[in-house]
Parts: sequence; C-alpha cells; structure tokens
Amino acid sequence: MRVSILGAGVIGGIISSQLVESEHEIHLHVRGENGALLQLQGLTLGGIQEGNIPPEKFLITFDEFDIPPSLKHQSGIILITSKAYQIESLIPIARYLLQPGGLVVCCSNGLGHYEMLCQAFGIHSVCIGVTTLAGYRSVGHELMWVNHGMFKFAPATMDNPNVVQLLDMFKKCHFTVEQTDDVVELMWEKALLNLCINPLAALAGVTNGELLSPSLFTTCMAVYQEIRMVGSHYGVAIQDELIFESLLRTVLEQTTHNECSMLQDVKHGRRTEIDELNGYIVQLAERLGLTAPLNQLLTALIRACHP
Repeated sequence: MRVSILGAGVIGGIISSQLVESEHEIHLHVRGENGALLQLQGLTLGGIQEGNIPPEKFLITFDEFDIPPSLKHQSGIILITSKAYQIESLIPIARYLLQPGGLVVCCSNGLGHYEMLCQAFGIHSVCIGVTTLAGYRSVGHELMWVNHGMFKFAPATMDNPNVVQLLDMFKKCHFTVEQTDDVVELMWEKALLNLCINPLAALAGVTNGELLSPSLFTTCMAVYQEIRMVGSHYGVAIQDELIFESLLRTVLEQTTHNECSMLQDVKHGRRTEIDELNGYIVQLAERLGLTAPLNQLLTALIRACHP
C-alpha cells in the first residue's frame, strides 16, 4: 500500500523516518527549502535516534509542481501532519491522491478540521490522530527527536478497513498506539494542552518546564477554566479541573526542555496556529454571545507576533 504524508515538517518527518522501514511505500509531499533539501540529502535525525535516511527511500513530490497522473487515486492512507492553517489548501491534493475507500488521517493541532475533512471526504474516510511526540528542526536542518511520545487515533467509523492497517503499521514501527471511539473527546483532550501551553510559552519565551512556575501555571489553569466554560455550552465533556491539572503538570514535566511549536514559530517569524487554537475558542464564544477575554488577549498578542 502507498502511504502519503502531506506536511513533512518535524512531526511528519519523524513519522516518515519510521514508516519507511515498513512494507508500505512512503510518499512525501513537500514544499520550500526543507523539501528541496530532503530531495537532495534525505532525512537526518538527531536526538533520541540518530542517522540519515537517503532520499531514494521515499517517493517525493513537490507542492510547487503538478503531481504526476500516475499517483492519482493510488494512496490507501493519507497522513496530514501540516500546520492547522494549511489543511484546507491540502484537501484538493489529498482528494487527488486518495484511492476509493481510502483513509485520511489528520494529526494536526487545533480545532475545526474534523468537520472540514468529513465534509470533503465523508465520515467513513476520516480519522483523527493526536501525538505527544516532540521535536524541532536544528539550524542545520536536522530533525531533533526530543521524546518518543505516543499516538491516539479516533476513526470516525470502524467501517474503513484501512483503520486496522493504520494501527498495525504504527505498532510495527514501535510507536506506542492507542485507539478511541470518541473523536470529539480526543480532539479536545489534545487541544486543551495546546491551548493552555502554546500561547503562554510563546509569549513568555520559555520552555514547557518553565510553565510550572506558580504564576505561569496559574495562568495556564485560568485559560483552561475559560475554555471549559465555552465548551460546556456546546456539550463538550471537558476533563475535570483536578484531572486536567494533574495531566498538565505531567506533560510539562515530561517535556520540560521542549520548546513548543508556537514558540519556535514566533522565534523564526513564521505564522502560528493561534487562529485554530485560542482564536477558535473566541469564535465559539462569540457565536453564543459570550466572551472569552483571556483567550482573546492571547490571540491578539500572538497575532501581533506574525510577520
């Protein structure tokens, strides 16, 4: 089976470095300077796993060029690992590549993309994935893998046989994998952590572990409380405060030296995912005539950091 990965950044690159050893053909759809370097030099890993995977191990296409007709409708599984704001532009590419009955798996951050993908592909072809895998790209374009993390997948329905293929493929590549049937719960579980960690770490310029300082951690929890208020109006079963507080502490301790993706984006002058995270909470609140002032403030300040 051919597996296409759209968005071969840090997470997509690390995933592909492991899946390339499976029996499946791994197709990477890349763009820009990092895509060109991948074509020339392959993937270079550092951190908890070191080595180089030559470019000929992958089938590579470029966002800047037309995809060959021979690839049309030939991918059984498509993994979207891009930034959340890129998903909409990748849907036509995924539609072109996906074979009839195939599966689109989205592992991007943020909220709102599940509904978008179901509308584009139908509920039987969509699966949501979240991961605690962490890494960053070094100055020399090496992918630094910080922690193994784990994957949770929530297929919209188990009717698609490629769901079993997906789970089996990740397990064989020694990823820790879990499956859940509650798509909405899974999305909000991961989003909650990003919503409370990313904007504060980015604005303060601190690593995840430094958010454990009393003043910053209290602010993280204040963000959580506002999000829980908004989510409750939509019937979202958000974690109890004590459970989430314990989870947040654990995640911050386990990723203590990690710089979150939003901080990396701000440092490098790149667009962030704030609109798909805290900005989306503000939108949800406004639809009901409510306010989410803390999320509004964080959104405005991060937007001001955009190029």
